[in-house]
Amino acid sequence: MARIRTIKPDFWTDEKIVELSFEARLFFIGSWNFADDNGNLQRSAKKLKMQIFPADAIDCEPLIQSLMAHGLLSEYEVNGEKYLHIKGFTTHQVINRPSKTGLPVPGSGSTPTPLTDDSLTEGKGREGKGKEGIKTVGEVIVGGSPTRELSDDFTPKDASEWLRHFRTKHGFEADPTNVNDRKKLWPVFAGWVNAGLTAAFVDTAIATASALAREPIICLPLYVDRFMANQQAARASPDRNARDESRRTAAQVLTSVTVSQNHEPPDGNFIDVNAKLIG
Repeated sequence: MARIRTIKPDFWTDEKIVELSFEARLFFIGSWNFADDNGNLQRSAKKLKMQIFPADAIDCEPLIQSLMAHGLLSEYEVNGEKYLHIKGFTTHQVINRPSKTGLPVPGSGSTPTPLTDDSLTEGKGREGKGKEGIKTVGEVIVGGSPTRELSDDFTPKDASEWLRHFRTKHGFEADPTNVNDRKKLWPVFAGWVNAGLTAAFVDTAIATASALAREPIICLPLYVDRFMANQQAARASPDRNARDESRRTAAQVLTSVTVSQNHEPPDGNFIDVNAKLIG
């Protein structure tokens, strides 16, 4: 089953990556989507070609050989079956709860019982099932498994779950290891957790805010948070007629002058020159 993965900008200037052909670079990125959370793949150039380049006449065997020559992939065999391992995948990742897999790990000597797609602990997202945490392979960030099953009506319990929901549901990407991203987003997510907001509630707000947006939305969580705050403030504001009536009453008490609705200043704020001195 394909999994959602993301890439850090530094990937493109990595010394090993720049030595690869364009096809090999894209093939390497595509391999993350189809590798399990241990970084393993079946050693089948034909299968990987159909997964990564379904509409292109590209021979993937030379690409695999190139990636192995550059130390990015390694080959291993278990029970007569060959597999590929993305080198450094597990060393540099932080996967709290890896998904179950039917692929053996290098050196295991045995193959686990194959599992169906339904048994994989992946969550629902925009691109099928794809809940993930954040992991790194060298300079690459890739996705892994979440702490629990997510759905549109769940209540995220921390900032990580909110970020995961935004990634899988709305395609919004942020790096939780980046200080600036955490500084901007974590207070917002913490406020939503404290308020007990559900994913479905925020999704509805996102849909409304996006429909009303008159400018490009740069940071979706911050934008929708401001939108919800403005909506709440608007609901909490007193009715204008009631506010104006309150002002007229206050003016009459202070000045003993009845203020006509037809002669109230435009902004409703004034001090009558005939106001009596009190005290």
